[in-house]
Amino acid sequence: MRYAIIAILIYLAVALQTVFADVIQIGRIAPQIPVLVAVAVLLLHRGTGALLIVAAMGLLEDTLWPGRLGIAMAWYLLLGWGLVEIAERFDLRPLGRRVAATGAFACLLALGVGATRSVLGEATVGLAWIATSAAAIGLYTAAAAVPFWFVLGWAESAYYHRRAHYQI
Repeated sequence: MRYAIIAILIYLAVALQTVFADVIQIGRIAPQIPVLVAVAVLLLHRGTGALLIVAAMGLLEDTLWPGRLGIAMAWYLLLGWGLVEIAERFDLRPLGRRVAATGAFACLLALGVGATRSVLGEATVGLAWIATSAAAIGLYTAAAAVPFWFVLGWAESAYYHRRAHYQI
């Protein structure tokens, strides 16, 4: 059941990214909605299963946009592994830390994918533009993550409260 919910969230995130992100973009910068789901999966369901889900999200992203297959998947997997390692050492449950982790993940993902595509000759813009855009994407995604983490935190606390009530 949990994986069915995650699959639905991934589908909704990708659908929103392809349809809704064009509406809310500022200039050429739009928030990365699939990153919200990826970070939530990594922080709430740590381990190998979470990394496989996040890698699948990267592969799905690779299939939706032009370019070589596997670049986004590799960066999702690498950054996901790093986030899981950080989450094991530091408490990322407070809202500010979850928002910061989401923004950093989005920024590093955009920077990594953009730089890799540039090195491989796919990108037509310079590395300075890629870095500036990556920072803007990270900030915009972090701002979009605030209501997302509020709702997810509320659902998480309601779940634990209900679970504790049944254990009495």
